[in-house]
Amino acid sequence: TPVFGAIQRGGRLSITPVPNAKRKTLEPIIHKRVKKGTHINSDEWWAYTKLCSDYVHNVVNHGRKEYVRGKIHTNTIEGAWSHLKRSIMGTYHRPSREHLSKYCAEFEYNYNTRKNSPEIKFKKIIDKNLIRVSYRTITGT
Repeated sequence: TPVFGAIQRGGRLSITPVPNAKRKTLEPIIHKRVKKGTHINSDEWWAYTKLCSDYVHNVVNHGRKEYVRGKIHTNTIEGAWSHLKRSIMGTYHRPSREHLSKYCAEFEYNYNTRKNSPEIKFKKIIDKNLIRVSYRTITGT
């Protein structure tokens, strides 16, 4: 199952499973999450070819062994993909397509809060939790 991701340099990661990696699937996601006029760096994937109409789009051509050209690179997102793949292979092994969005959401949260202490992360999770779980629910008694 393809997973699409975008990351602001030095900022937040956004990832989501997608049905395919076609332009008609990816462009609406990009337009929803990225303000027009923003600088976008990507690889040469054909689905990104028309981004230059709304964004300052720079491309590194991995097919030609080009990975960096000055300040233009995709190293930030590649690093995030590396962490996600290790997380899946080391912990979850083979997540189902049905639950992949949950694994992605967990990874996105952990990545975006990686500089926070465990205590702060825990407090954020508790603060967002609007569900009351009773002891009876947990134990079944």
